[in-house]
Amino acid sequence: MRYWVVIILFNFLVACETNKSPTKIAADPIIALQPLGTFPESTAAALADSLQQALNCSIILLPARQLPKQAYYKQRQRYRADTLIKLAAIQSKALSYRTVVYLTVKDVSHSNEQHHDFGIFGLGYQPGNGAVASTFRLRKHINSRLFKVVIHEIGHNAGLPHCTTSNCYMRDAHGKMIQDSLVAFCNACKPKLVHLRK
Repeated sequence: MRYWVVIILFNFLVACETNKSPTKIAADPIIALQPLGTFPESTAAALADSLQQALNCSIILLPARQLPKQAYYKQRQRYRADTLIKLAAIQSKALSYRTVVYLTVKDVSHSNEQHHDFGIFGLGYQPGNGAVASTFRLRKHINSRLFKVVIHEIGHNAGLPHCTTSNCYMRDAHGKMIQDSLVAFCNACKPKLVHLRK
């Protein structure tokens, strides 16, 4: 009798621990949020809740980790987004997640046709499984604006290109603060999000 009590208690404790563990959520696919450095836990948690409501897939919040030193661009004292999304993609594949989104308070940048080092809100593969978003340039309404940056990059990961609809999440910011005018995926973009489930 004592043996069965021990087994039942052990199974109960394992089940409870499984519910807390971000790597044990059964739903598929999984989009993981990876806070970096001093990224606020409350901001990351609010983002996870907003994404969970907006997308038909599991959103998990991973424990914070340090910013990767290899992504630091000393000349401009900021981090290269292209390096960060490569590392996020590697982490995503290693853990079998659909996408890993790195979150940081630090300035991030990448190269475009006009500038070698252009400061941005976020970056994501199109398609792919790695993205990064920064609150550095968002200034105010952080939770709302961050959500729109992240869902935009997740859209790219799912294969969505930029959209010309003025209030669509996939509209190209062109370096401007347009997030407050974005309200949803438009009717052309929304059906394509099925790719999140591949």
